Amino acid sequence: LLYACNTHTHTQHVDEGLVEEPELTVYESYRLMFRMLLMPSIQVTAIMLLTVRVTFATVDSATHLKIVESGMTKEELAFLAPLLMPVGIIMPMLIGRFVSGPNPLRAWKWRFPFVR
Repeated sequence: LLYACNTHTHTQHVDEGLVEEPELTVYESYRLMFRMLLMPSIQVTAIMLLTVRVTFATVDSATHLKIVESGMTKEELAFLAPLLMPVGIIMPMLIGRFVSGPNPLRAWKWRFPFVR
């Protein structure tokens, strides 16, 4: 949803002539991307995000197994997935109020105290 809104807004600004975009070839685009990946701030952010995802991957997979182990059948668990989908859509909208403003990573820093 966020991707669609961002793309729509960007397309409107380009159509209105508000944004000038340079014409890049495929080679120039990849070259620019790799130059950006060499920036220290991008490397630190990528390492932190990858580390966070790896640490929670075991918890995500173990949660499913623990729920099945506690007595819920796989069919019941599969039935809950579509019911939880609206929560996954609505929660980012509600959380958006806390991550906007002058310090957008404030909520993320509260979650991981070692980042401060």
